[in-house]
Amino acid sequence: MSEPDEQRFDFGFDAPVRESKRTGRGSRSSGSDRTSRGEGGTPAPDATSEELLARIARLKARAEKTQRGTIEVTEPSIDLVIDEVPSLVARVDVDPLGYLDDEIAREAPPAITIAEFYKRIKRALSGEFADSVWVRGEIRSIKVSNGHHYFELADQGADQRATQVLEVACWKTQWPSVEASLRDANVELEVGQVISVLGRISVWEAAAKIRFNLSKIDVEALLGGIAAARAQLLAALREEGILETNRQLHVATVPLRIGLVTSQGSQAHLDFMGELDRSGFNFTVEFAHSQVQGGEAPEQIAAAIRRVLDAAPDLIVIVRGGGSRNDLAAFDQEAVARAILSSSVPIWVGIGHTGDHSVADDVANAYFITPTACGEAIVGRVSAYWEGVVARATYISGLARNRLVGAEQYLLQIRPRFVASTSAQVARYERDRIARLTLIASAATHLVRAQRDGLVGRRDRLSRGVVDEISRKHLVTRQRAELLGAFDPSRQLARGWAMFRASDGHLVRSVTELRSGDRATVRLVDGEVGVTVEATRSISSGSGASQEKREPT
Repeated sequence: MSEPDEQRFDFGFDAPVRESKRTGRGSRSSGSDRTSRGEGGTPAPDATSEELLARIARLKARAEKTQRGTIEVTEPSIDLVIDEVPSLVARVDVDPLGYLDDEIAREAPPAITIAEFYKRIKRALSGEFADSVWVRGEIRSIKVSNGHHYFELADQGADQRATQVLEVACWKTQWPSVEASLRDANVELEVGQVISVLGRISVWEAAAKIRFNLSKIDVEALLGGIAAARAQLLAALREEGILETNRQLHVATVPLRIGLVTSQGSQAHLDFMGELDRSGFNFTVEFAHSQVQGGEAPEQIAAAIRRVLDAAPDLIVIVRGGGSRNDLAAFDQEAVARAILSSSVPIWVGIGHTGDHSVADDVANAYFITPTACGEAIVGRVSAYWEGVVARATYISGLARNRLVGAEQYLLQIRPRFVASTSAQVARYERDRIARLTLIASAATHLVRAQRDGLVGRRDRLSRGVVDEISRKHLVTRQRAELLGAFDPSRQLARGWAMFRASDGHLVRSVTELRSGDRATVRLVDGEVGVTVEATRSISSGSGASQEKREPT
């Protein structure tokens, strides 16, 4: 190699070199600087220069291979000049793309403990699930241990061997509230049910699993909208303390005046009336027609109950034939429930067929599985009373017959003595009567004379008192007439005042009751004037200031 070529590889220049980010590599560059010079600063090629050239060649090959090269180097023996060395060394030291070979040592990151590992997992979960979250899934298993309830949830319809199963735990401190909601809804959790649960995510470190801590079950989603609404309504009525109001009313012993609420001509109507007609008892039925299904049915049923109440029946009956849950939904509505609870008369219901149940059944005085059964119960109540009356009448008539026979025999025995005693008594009473008549006639004469004298005196005093009282009342009446005349509206109208009435007839006392464009009537002393309000103005009573408000007519 010639001297000029050797000088092109002289790394003993005095130009400043940027420090490396890694002190080991920076110190290696300094060592190369010291060993690459001979005496007097003469460059001397050595193994260090050759090593650096070899590294540069490898760097170029790796950059070309990955097509991500940021250091463009041609033949190092020809194109590398001293002026490019500082920037080249700096670029090699920074090594942003990691192209230097493995000979440049890197410091390995420290390993973490298992506790720190789980701590980081918990921190990540708490960041992702900061609040409670709803999860929906199918129950795969249920287990109870020491008051704690454990479930396994998986996606609905997923393969039974699916590994994506969520461990759900409801601790015994949370379970009573969950159990109460299920009990109020009259349901039990079973394998295969799809439920929505609310809770928080936690890590079960002992089994290296993610666990879901349950705090609430969405009963509405479990039951469906209608059943959940029914349970919510019953809970609200129970909380108000009125759920058993109608049940506590006394039912008449003989309910012959019946208020009937149903759809006229329906099978339920015919079945119920047929039971009453066949009984032979003299029932009086006050009928109120109402729709029993559809959107308008709840309000119509409630209105029908109020109508039959006006007839003061002994008992109100609501009947309807069977149907689907949607067909019977009207009897789960709040309007019907509150109409039953607000009734002052006991209400019996016969809704649907066997197995059908509604909120009306829960709030009524009594409920029956069918309209026919309801009619049979009423007939049975009257029939039982009538049978009791017949039995008592039969007993009383027999007892009376026996008493009469005994009394007749006794009278035959005492008749002679009774006749003799009666004759003596009559004679004695006749003598006493004559003596008393004489005494009464004498006393009556004196009494009549004394009373006549007293009546004359009272008559004179009464005449004078009546005249005085009439005069006084006449004076009071005249004074009151004058006082009332001062408040006569016609006098106020004659003075220029007017009365302002809105279109619905009520008397307007404030401008706040009117708006621009409202129609009104102004009463004057001799008639009325129709007006349209264009603007209103408020007048403050304290300062006399006014504020006018105009709106487009």
